[in-house]
Amino acid sequence: AGTVPMRLGSQFEMIYQSLIDFNAWQAYSESRSMQLCGIGAHSLGALKAAYWLSEEPRSTVKRFVALSPPRLSTSLLLDDPK
Repeated sequence: AGTVPMRLGSQFEMIYQSLIDFNAWQAYSESRSMQLCGIGAHSLGALKAAYWLSEEPRSTVKRFVALSPPRLSTSLLLDDPK
């Protein structure tokens, strides 16, 4: 056990890769003649949903609730020795 924190889980996810999942949900709902009317998401999911909504101009989502999204610190991540 050293002083360097363990690197686990969502820390290694690439946010842009979540666009595939959100686009799939939108395509699925459209194929069933449904409309995505809202998204509620927590933590990293909230960050991913916000990113998707900013990147997807065709989105039919009218409401978005972000529950406790993470605050990412670019300087902290850049200064990380690993």
